[in-house]
Amino acid sequence: MKRKLFFVIISCAVFHISSFAFGADTNYSHLVSSDVLKQADFEMVWDFKLPIEKNEKISKMYLKGNKIYVLTNNNYLFSLNCEDGNVGISRPIGTKGFPIQGFERYDNIIVSIIGDKITTIDAEFGTENSSVKSEISPVCLPTKNDSFYYIAGNDNRLRAFRNSDKVKMFEAAAGNGSVITSVTADNNSVVFATDKGNLICIAPDKPKKIWEFNAAAGIIGPIVRKGDWLFFSCKDTNVYKVSLKTGSFEWKTQVKCIPKIEPRVINDIIYQPCPDGSLTAIEANTGKKLWTISDGLDILAQDANKSYVFTKTKKLAVLETDTGKVIKEVDFGNATHFIANTTDSKIYIADDAGLVTCIKPIQYK
Repeated sequence: MKRKLFFVIISCAVFHISSFAFGADTNYSHLVSSDVLKQADFEMVWDFKLPIEKNEKISKMYLKGNKIYVLTNNNYLFSLNCEDGNVGISRPIGTKGFPIQGFERYDNIIVSIIGDKITTIDAEFGTENSSVKSEISPVCLPTKNDSFYYIAGNDNRLRAFRNSDKVKMFEAAAGNGSVITSVTADNNSVVFATDKGNLICIAPDKPKKIWEFNAAAGIIGPIVRKGDWLFFSCKDTNVYKVSLKTGSFEWKTQVKCIPKIEPRVINDIIYQPCPDGSLTAIEANTGKKLWTISDGLDILAQDANKSYVFTKTKKLAVLETDTGKVIKEVDFGNATHFIANTTDSKIYIADDAGLVTCIKPIQYK
């Protein structure tokens, strides 16, 4: 099926259309066979073959709200409904070949850096709302609340721009002039981290410091907010928990190596992937290390008492959440992309050719 036709059909619709309603490509092998599903005690929710072109591949996948967003190496964006796999967005964003940095959703707006421009995209239709060339080079993904955008620049300063007209309102920086690695914000506060280990909370509408916490080494963004707590990884090989309200230190727990990505927070468990392919589970309340497995690229999902892990050998490992004991492993074959789902027990995987699959554990009564 030609993507041009695919795009015209969904663009002309005023509602989301199931992929099968307009003759999507169904002549493909499932990414997860029925035998593998049976072995794992999983069931198919949906799968869909995206109409990507020859020599085009999936580049990144994101779970944002009730949508899966799939970006290809041609800067073509698709969105799929989490519940049924129905396609919403199918359109290019930015110019082919332009770098795309970050992809964050705020209500019905997606914020990303495309080339040298901070771009906002309608989360439902994929249309560009605004595209503004930044006066500085952003070093991490911009964040926003109801009133401001916050952008950290390569001059080690954080700038706040008014949402309505993008006028700069104020600037802030760490006292030691260190590079900002991550920013997170809501309507009550803004928190930014640095490569020297500073974690600084300021007022959302002025450069007034509320508190500062200093970790032993540089903080690896993004910072993860969960209720009244902040979780983050550091270059001292520790995962930290700090109070959002006061900046008080709660605990730190060491993992096997210096992380490259943020911890995954699922209910009362923290999962920290490491570059060597190991995965560590930590109890969120106490910081107690529950287990570390050497073959665990990342967490896929968690339910009441099981953790689902994607391994270096492209397998689904089912583990006891409390102990890390491997209950079973099944082959995920050609899966090359996955999402770390921190919201429910669904698993989202894909291959380079554009076959996206959603499965979930069977709930026995």
